[in-house]
Amino acid sequence: MSVGVTLINQAFNIAASSAVTVLARATATLVPISVQTTVVTLAAPANVLQNHYITQINCAGQVYGKFEVFFNSTLRFTGRGGADSNVPFPFTFPVQVPLTEAVEVKVTHFQTGETPDFEVTIVGFTG
Repeated sequence: MSVGVTLINQAFNIAASSAVTVLARATATLVPISVQTTVVTLAAPANVLQNHYITQINCAGQVYGKFEVFFNSTLRFTGRGGADSNVPFPFTFPVQVPLTEAVEVKVTHFQTGETPDFEVTIVGFTG
């Protein structure tokens, strides 16, 4: 069995014994135009010795925005969404976030004269 298949099997075994839940949720308010703003950060607390597995990230805002997902400061995913619409990042397989890594979701908007709110929810499990 290949390493990739083994990791996927491990993730599914953990998922089967773990409840999918909200891992992190946050709102950024009064976001200024053309300023990349962190909406939410997911990192393992010091007292938790388990990895996070992300199954979906949901983003929304009051105006059009560009959402970027970073793993340890490296851009991994980008999506754009409109006013009052969701930008989902669904994953076919759970994405493992090791204890030593952090996930950040940032937003930038270009709506002149607006300081809107944006929200992000990271869904998954810990195992």
